Amino acid sequence: MADMTLAECDAAIAELRAVKRSRLLGGVRTRTDYVSGGVSKEFATMLEIDGEIARLEVLRARLNGGSSGGGPIRIGFGPRI
Repeated sequence: MADMTLAECDAAIAELRAVKRSRLLGGVRTRTDYVSGGVSKEFATMLEIDGEIARLEVLRARLNGGSSGGGPIRIGFGPRI
């Protein structure tokens, strides 16, 4: 997935946000197997969708030449306030 262009990355983020929006509005489909009593979901979890959106936004920032928004890395020992 690192071989994506900026436009492909934007399209993937928009697509994932649309899936998330449909999930929030009740677009989750389930399939029930009456013989075995099993139920299966057809969509990824919200946590997986959020993680993929975050990954794509970091990739987009890298492709665009900007920062990833993660902030600087600070090394230290003990609790910091």
